Amino acid sequence: RRTTSEVECSVAVYRELLRQAYVEPETQLVVLDSELLVFDDGWSDSDRPRGLDSQAWRAFRTASRTGGRVPSGVLPAVKVIWLPRGDVEAEPGAVARDDDWAAFHRRYPGSSGLIQLSRVGFSPDGRSAVVYGTVARGPLSAASHLFVLRRTGSRWCVVHVHELGIA
Repeated sequence: RRTTSEVECSVAVYRELLRQAYVEPETQLVVLDSELLVFDDGWSDSDRPRGLDSQAWRAFRTASRTGGRVPSGVLPAVKVIWLPRGDVEAEPGAVARDDDWAAFHRRYPGSSGLIQLSRVGFSPDGRSAVVYGTVARGPLSAASHLFVLRRTGSRWCVVHVHELGIA
């Protein structure tokens, strides 16, 4: 079970990650899968992305093996649509046809696409965090990344972006 402090830190990480990586100036709406992605890729310590300390990498790999719900309050300045998992599976990412994506963009005008996130992994000192994130905008417009964030004072900042896949 996660502590209140861990949940609060996760909310702060998600908020900054969404703001820095997914919310563009023209974004009016964020469509976010309400369930956390499970990221169990089979990678080992030797697969750790450059610039990431080994303890944060291990913490991320452990944390991201379980799902859960994205905590509320991650983007107070932008309207967020929380899609339940059943709706996410029915959305275009599961089918990826052009007409499905046209329907998605009609249903969610001004959105930055369908965003999915993993659980946050924190370094033992609480100053580094790692999150897996995906965004899909169309049949040939999707990307997945590992994001490394560092905390300075009370603010989190994305310091490394590791591209895992792009379409």
